[in-house]
Amino acid sequence: MSSAPPIDPELQSKVAGPVNAVMEQAHRLDRADLAEKIESSLGHLVRPTPFRIVVVGEIKRGKSSLINGVLGVPDLLPVDADVCTATQTTVEFAPEPRCEVVLVDGSTVATKLADLGDWTSVLGQAANEGEIHSARIGLPNRLLQRGAVIVDTPGINGPVRGHTERTRASLTGADVALFVLDGDTELTAPELHFAEEIVATGLTVLFVATKRDLPGSDAVVDRDRQLLAARAPHLATTTVHSVSNTVKAAADRAAVAAATDADHRAARELFELSGYSPLLAMLVHRVECRDVARALVALRVAESGAGQLLGEIQTKKAALADSDPDAIKGRAERRIRRIHQRSKRARETMRQELKELHGRIDSAVRQDSEEIRDVCRDHIAAGRVRPELVRQEIESGLDALWTDTSNVLLGGVLTAVERSSALLDGEDLDGLLDDFRPTVALGDDRGPLQLPTASEPGSADQLLRYMPAIQAPFAVGNLLALLGATGAAGATALPIIGLPLVGAALLVRRSSDVRRTKHREATALVQYSLGQALNGPDGLRAQVSATTATTATELDELIARRVAERGRQITDEANRLLALWRDELDDRRATSRSLDEQARLIASARAHLTALTDGLGAALKGAP
Repeated sequence: MSSAPPIDPELQSKVAGPVNAVMEQAHRLDRADLAEKIESSLGHLVRPTPFRIVVVGEIKRGKSSLINGVLGVPDLLPVDADVCTATQTTVEFAPEPRCEVVLVDGSTVATKLADLGDWTSVLGQAANEGEIHSARIGLPNRLLQRGAVIVDTPGINGPVRGHTERTRASLTGADVALFVLDGDTELTAPELHFAEEIVATGLTVLFVATKRDLPGSDAVVDRDRQLLAARAPHLATTTVHSVSNTVKAAADRAAVAAATDADHRAARELFELSGYSPLLAMLVHRVECRDVARALVALRVAESGAGQLLGEIQTKKAALADSDPDAIKGRAERRIRRIHQRSKRARETMRQELKELHGRIDSAVRQDSEEIRDVCRDHIAAGRVRPELVRQEIESGLDALWTDTSNVLLGGVLTAVERSSALLDGEDLDGLLDDFRPTVALGDDRGPLQLPTASEPGSADQLLRYMPAIQAPFAVGNLLALLGATGAAGATALPIIGLPLVGAALLVRRSSDVRRTKHREATALVQYSLGQALNGPDGLRAQVSATTATTATELDELIARRVAERGRQITDEANRLLALWRDELDDRRATSRSLDEQARLIASARAHLTALTDGLGAALKGAP
């Protein structure tokens, strides 16, 4: 088991003072969760526990290979291409190598290092039906003997459910997160998000990019540094180490097999090429400066907590300031003004919409009525002047016109209402017109189609009306003439024979007059019936005007009622708040003074924390 020396009492005293001050204020502000977080970081500082290095990263980034390289044992953790770590594996110091698996019930099972993959890989977990909690390895190693503990974790953002959560759990109590990146692929958005999540806990994140031996890896690492600077400025100064796990494994094997000075030099050259030298020096420095590193974590957690508390105090102070009489009255007046402004714009928009709708319908009605007249005129010109035919054409055209106009009017009115409603959306008037559904139904009150009042018949019409009564005498006169009547009779034959000629002339005239009369009647029927149906007191245009006017009136009244009602509610609410303010004036003043004092104490502690953080951070910059 790794051991660790007790923390420097002087450093502990320096850090504990301002951290405890922030923790106390967190309790006073009912932020027990924040106080617990600060207390946990401070407790980690004062407990002499090993320096915990947690290795994290996405699946198949080379985390296990990196741990093998750091510890100088190429075959310590399984790294085959088909092996994927499924559980946490902790490597700590032990005089002799050992390995055990911890089951979910707390019991342990000793195993060989060579068989560890059968337990901790995804396949091993499946074979053992999820009974494995973690694995522990003991190893004689100088870094571990100095007090380091290295933790391997499952890959984050992988296909197996729960792996990311297990990695998060492994970070509890960590001193540093060693984030492994792929030197052949640029930093991904999920990786950056997880790194920011770790930093938010106060923990230090160090990046290690693998595959240093591949062409183009240097360019990838440079791009990763640029992405960190652009996307996460607080990580911009973090070092990104570049290593080759493959070359380091070769160096470790060469060192073990070295028999001559040349062999040792070759192994040393491989080690330098692997890029592990600065990484190991940095880790050794961090372990030796564990007190400073832990103090920094505690200070960062407390400093972040202080910032949150100051923000909450500002919010509470703003709420108190927003509750004074002038603020209460001013807010109520502004809300009422906004309501009136919105309602005014909505009414103006609605009226303009209905006006434009009325104009569009009137133009359409005029055009459609001309089409009906044209059809009827074509019938009359073709000689089809029977009133029933003309009536059918007019009625058919008017039915279609009435229906089309009703549909257009309904759609236009609803559109006007919706656009008015959109202007009313917002504070206090949201959903005002949700239940307003205007009734738009044009009643077809045309009645039966009929001619205008006719004039009295003329003399020709009167004579022709009696033509059937005189047809018989005309026929007798014609017969006598044909039989050769007496002179006396002959003397009367010419007039008698002339009568049928007059009758025939009158009949021709009658036929022509009838056609003209029917033509006039049909034309008058078209003009009069269309005029009454469209322009009469109950005509289409009158009903359209009445509907749009009714809609505008109803909508105006509804908005006015709702605005007046909401204005009364806002006024009542303001009066209630004013009464509360008068009743609680002393308490509010006391609360304000208390918040001011808390803010002063937190700001002072935060300034102290910042100064200590800067000073201790400079101490860690001595890392190679």
